[in-house]
Amino acid sequence: MGMLVFDGLRESLKSARVVSKARRKWKHWRSGRDTQAALSWLARERDAALQELEHLRERYLRLEKRAIERNLVEPCRALFVYPEQEDVPKHSLPIGAGNSVTKQARGRIVWNGLSDDQAFHLEMECLRRVGDSQVSLDGRCHFPQLLTWDATARSFTTTHNGTPLDKLQRTVSVPDIEAQLSSIAMTLEKASVAHLDIAGGKNVTVDEAGTLCLIDFDIACLDGFPLSEKIQRRYEAFLAAGGYVGFVEELRKATLENPMIEPS
Repeated sequence: MGMLVFDGLRESLKSARVVSKARRKWKHWRSGRDTQAALSWLARERDAALQELEHLRERYLRLEKRAIERNLVEPCRALFVYPEQEDVPKHSLPIGAGNSVTKQARGRIVWNGLSDDQAFHLEMECLRRVGDSQVSLDGRCHFPQLLTWDATARSFTTTHNGTPLDKLQRTVSVPDIEAQLSSIAMTLEKASVAHLDIAGGKNVTVDEAGTLCLIDFDIACLDGFPLSEKIQRRYEAFLAAGGYVGFVEELRKATLENPMIEPS
C-alpha cells in the first residue's frame, strides 16, 4: 500500500514538473510575442508622431508671416469656443432623456493624429455647431444632442439615436431617405463641419422611427482647418470626391446598400 502511494505521488510530481516546464515555455513564448507586438506598436506611434510634427512644421511655415497677429501656442483652444452648459439650446429629444450614451474623447496618434484634449474639443465643437445649425423641417434630429460634459475628464453625454447601420439585426423602414440625407448634408455645410469617417455605415444610426443620425466626430474638419496630418489627408480626399455633394453620395451608398434598410 505504501509503495502504491509513493508511486502515485512520484507520478503526480513528475506530471507537475512537466506542466510547470510547459508553463515556463509558454510564458517565455508569450513574453517574446508581446515584446514584438509592443515594438511594432511603438514603431507605428513613432512614425505617426513624426508625420504630425512635419505637418505642424509645414503649417507653421505657412502661417509664419502672421505669427505676431495670432497665438500659435494653443490654436486648438482658440478655435473651439462652446457655450456654458446652461446655454445649450434645449431641443425636443427624439427619444427618452434616460436613453443616452457617454463617451470619453481620446486622441489616437496613429488613427487621427490628435491629443486627448484636441479630440475632446473637436467633437464638442462639432456637436455644438450641428446642434445650432439643424435645417430639418420636420423636427427630426439627425445628430446626437449634447446633454452634459466634463472637460476635466474629457467626457460628454449625448442622446442615443439608434443602432449603427452595420449592427442592424432586422429590417427598418426609413421614410424620406433623400430628404433626410439632404438635411444632414445641408446642416453640415451650414455648420462648416466636414465629417470624414462614414466607415461603411458604422457611424450612421437609425432609430425605430426610421430617422437617420450621424455620430462620432473624432475625425472631422472645421472651417477647412484640419487639426492633424491624418485629418488633412481625409479632408483632401473629401474635397477631391466633390465635397458635400460627394459626401451625400457616400452616405446614400452606405444607407441604400444596407440590406436591413427598407426605403418607404
